[in-house]
Amino acid sequence: MLDRRHTLRLVAGGTGTLARTAALAGSTSLAGCAGPLLTPTYRIHSLGAFNRDRDPHDLTLRIDRRDEMVYEETVRLDAMRDGEVGGAAFTGDWPRDRGPWVLSARVDENDWAAIGPDLREGQADCYSIRYLINEEGLLTPFTESCADLGVETTGSESE
Repeated sequence: MLDRRHTLRLVAGGTGTLARTAALAGSTSLAGCAGPLLTPTYRIHSLGAFNRDRDPHDLTLRIDRRDEMVYEETVRLDAMRDGEVGGAAFTGDWPRDRGPWVLSARVDENDWAAIGPDLREGQADCYSIRYLINEEGLLTPFTESCADLGVETTGSESE
């Protein structure tokens, strides 16, 4: 079962900007501003990306912890061809412990946008996060809790 999804519209024409069609609140808006007791924490089980667009794209993912970048990786997503979706898994060494993570992504050389789990309506201990660029150029995160995936959530606690 998919949790929440938020959409960012890629502006065509190579202007290097992203236009937001959905505002993100919750943990991303409070990152770095709230104390440790107010900042939601979770563990990241897996990260991946898919491209249904007819053009290939580079997707860069960045993870911050209290305004400090702790992980950044770029994956090349092939264009969708003959019904086959381009895809890639992020394989780098992102933090595996539970923490107040803020995820940001950008497609090609566009602006960064904070897009990750929406924790406003409750919180799981652990998430699997996938990013999709669809046929219309919309970048959307999909999250599933580890409990929904049947994954054990025994990650260490981090502050």
